[in-house]
Amino acid sequence: MKRGNDRPNLFSVFWRWCWRTYYKNEEVWNYLIVGALSTVLSIGIFIIFVSIINMHFVLANILSWTIGVIFSYCLNRLFVFHSIENKKTQEFIKFVASRVLSMGIDTFLMIVLVSLIMLDDVIAKLIVAIVIIILNYIMSKYVIFKKS
Repeated sequence: MKRGNDRPNLFSVFWRWCWRTYYKNEEVWNYLIVGALSTVLSIGIFIIFVSIINMHFVLANILSWTIGVIFSYCLNRLFVFHSIENKKTQEFIKFVASRVLSMGIDTFLMIVLVSLIMLDDVIAKLIVAIVIIILNYIMSKYVIFKKS
C-alpha cells in the first residue's frame, strides 16, 4: 500500500517540466524575459516622468523608449545572444536602428489595422506586438548579434 509521501510532489513535477522546457529553447525564453523586463522598465519610467515629474508625455515617451532600448541592448547582448563582438558601437547602432525600424513598422501596422481595416485598437496592438516581437528577435539573431 502506498503512503501519501510516495506520490510525486505536483510542484516538483511542474518545476522540472518548466526547467526542461526552458533549456530546450533557452535563447527564446531569455529573449522573452528580457523583452518583458525592458517593457516594464520603459512603462515604469514613462509613468514616473509623466506622473511624478510632470514631464510632457511625448518627451517622457521618447526618453522612456530610449532607456528601454539601451537596457534591452545590454541584456540581449549579455544574456540572450552572448555576444563577444568587439565592435560594440556598430552592434549598438544596428540594434537601435532595428528598433527604430520596428517602431515605424509598428506605427504603420497600427494605422492600417485600426484606420483602414477598422479593427479594435487593443486587438490591433496585440497582433502588432506579436509581429514586432518576432521581427525584433529575427533582426537581433541574424543581423545584430549574428555569430561570425
